[in-house]
Amino acid sequence: MEKKYEIRLRYIKKISLVEKVLKSNNIEYTENNNTYILTKGDSIAEFLRVLNLTNFLLRFEEKRIQKEYMNNTNRTINFEIANMEKVMKTASKQLAIFEKIKKEGKEDILTKKQKEFLEVRIENPELSIGDIAKKLRNI
Repeated sequence: MEKKYEIRLRYIKKISLVEKVLKSNNIEYTENNNTYILTKGDSIAEFLRVLNLTNFLLRFEEKRIQKEYMNNTNRTINFEIANMEKVMKTASKQLAIFEKIKKEGKEDILTKKQKEFLEVRIENPELSIGDIAKKLRNI
């Protein structure tokens, strides 16, 4: 499960000063039972910057960058997996149709281009239709 960012400020003597700092710097927060809660990364970063907590700010930003990098990596991997699943499903359907046509002895209904396509498909079931088209252009 993905961790979210959060700073909670409560039961401190100078709570009105904290509220002034938050408001005067347009830092987004929510308030609940004498607790100021910052949950947005940009709000937390701005709060740390305003308080001149440079080391904390740098560590926080480093964690945000790492998290964003991991999210982007996971998104890319998920996209690639989904894409490969679609390609394999499409290839499987195309090969099944070709097998049926072949079994029924009706290969002559296919055009030359369709036969070339199927030849490349049979040799390269992992290729997308776009990749097969590129390969056919080079033949």
